[in-house]
Amino acid sequence: MTFTRRGCLTILAGAAVPVALGACSTWLQAQTPADLVLNNGKIITVDARDSLAQAVAITAGRIVAVGTNDDVRARIGSRTNVIDLHGRSATPGLIDTHVHFSEVDVLFAVELSDTSITKIDDVLKRVEDRVKTLKPGDWVRGSGWDEGKLAERRYLTAADLDKVAPNNPVWLMHTTGHYGVPAGTIDRDREGNPTGVLKESAMAEVSRRVPPFTREQEKQGLIRIIEDFNREGMTAAKDPGIDPQTWELYQELLKEGKLTVRMFALWSGARRVDDNAQVIARVQANPRPPASLGDGMLWSGGVKMFMDGSGGARTAWMYDDWNRNRTDTDTGNKGYPALPPDAYRQIERRRRSCGGSATTTRPTSVRRAACGSSRSRPTWPEASGGLVDPTTP
Repeated sequence: MTFTRRGCLTILAGAAVPVALGACSTWLQAQTPADLVLNNGKIITVDARDSLAQAVAITAGRIVAVGTNDDVRARIGSRTNVIDLHGRSATPGLIDTHVHFSEVDVLFAVELSDTSITKIDDVLKRVEDRVKTLKPGDWVRGSGWDEGKLAERRYLTAADLDKVAPNNPVWLMHTTGHYGVPAGTIDRDREGNPTGVLKESAMAEVSRRVPPFTREQEKQGLIRIIEDFNREGMTAAKDPGIDPQTWELYQELLKEGKLTVRMFALWSGARRVDDNAQVIARVQANPRPPASLGDGMLWSGGVKMFMDGSGGARTAWMYDDWNRNRTDTDTGNKGYPALPPDAYRQIERRRRSCGGSATTTRPTSVRRAACGSSRSRPTWPEASGGLVDPTTP
């Protein structure tokens, strides 16, 4: 695999070759030797005609020529790395605009997101297997379960987990990250009994008791996902909601030459007015876009704010009651804000006065926080420095 930092170019041995097609020229330019030439392939240009080319030349991470093999041959010099694609495709590098960038759970916890998990017994078998490697009292932690992909179409419950882990505490985070089940909202069955599923802020009652991963484990989780991104042709990502340790690890990997995915990081926004100054200080201590670290490899992009929960947990703050399924309504449940709207407004006013930008998720909750809950006021709050973007995922 070959990697050029500025262009995030990844050369793979598979059927497709991802290439970063940035702000580059489309056809032949001045005939200076290129750093890299790909020829004898199908170059997907993604131009207005979606045309294909045979070859592409790259210099300093930027595409400088695209065309036939003959067009690009003039770009080949004595030091040019020439790769014969043998008819394979070269595609633009893919950018994940919202990914919590780590595979630490894959390495050091019970992974429940793969396609072999199709029913609750599959989940329980993995938990049981992990319990066999632990002493009584040791924590079992895992993530990635999704009731929508389970045959039973229901949440995991504490009663399920007690069958396979009677002597070990268990914490399994849902794939959305907005709720989990230990062995906000405390989910209850029809008789009013707690099921063990905790949503939003209620999760903290358990999650703060779960031993955290070590710094080295977190670093290995980053390295693992970077390698997977390289393998799949993913050249850049936006990581929303990082903490100081994650930022330190990104910088460490950059210095070690291991950050081979462009990273646009958003700091976790304040959840209390009293914490806002600390968040602002973190942002101001780093270069602001378009400035970056590592020649465009690492950006401190601003702040991520969120006002409410998720669709999966039915905790996102809506105007109308949530649907429980295709036919039933979750009567009385319109979701709820994750922090008081007045606190949200104070936090954002202060942050905007200091400059910088923020990404805020879920338009409905932002409208309600900024404008009140009346349907007669469905306008967006005034944007400042990228404060609110209705297209942000």
